[in-house]
Amino acid sequence: THNEAVNAVPSLLILCGSGTTACHGRVESDRAEAYANGWLVSRYSDAATVPVTIDRGSRVVYLGSDGKYHDNPPVGAS
Repeated sequence: THNEAVNAVPSLLILCGSGTTACHGRVESDRAEAYANGWLVSRYSDAATVPVTIDRGSRVVYLGSDGKYHDNPPVGAS
């Protein structure tokens, strides 16, 4: 079954590198760290409510449907 939320803006994060190099490689090689930092999100989660660590760990944000970073999850999010 196709889940349209998988390709929604809050579910998308641009990573440098390939699946084996740089940031993308890091996500693929250490999935526990990736889940803990919001770089990888379970298909059963609402990505808009998952905090994402950015800027080399100095900032935690939420990815908004408007394509911007937000300090808080959307109002009324589950």
